[in-house]
Amino acid sequence: MSETAPPRGVPPRVGWALVWIASLALALTVANIGLQFNVQAARNTVSQRQAFINQTAAVGRIDTALVRALAVQAAEHHDAPITAMLAAAGVHYQLHPAPAASSPTASPGASPATGTHP
Repeated sequence: MSETAPPRGVPPRVGWALVWIASLALALTVANIGLQFNVQAARNTVSQRQAFINQTAAVGRIDTALVRALAVQAAEHHDAPITAMLAAAGVHYQLHPAPAASSPTASPGASPATGTHP
């Protein structure tokens, strides 16, 4: 009687299937790494844009304060060149009459001019 030995190892079809599955897993891992780099780059871009927006808002407030200071300077000293420069930039201001000294609503730090800036 001859006995046959049990098969050793993995059948070829199963072996090739495992190779394909491992290759697919490796390809998906590499793709995931590439996508993570793209996502990080996009996040950095968004962060830079958000910082720019925040800085622009702060600069806008400074711009308004500077224009107002120039308008006050021009109004207090009747400075025609500054008035002309502001008018050329589209900034127009209007003088307010000085409040009466006996008025209880007069504030000591009131500015004589207010500017409008487009």
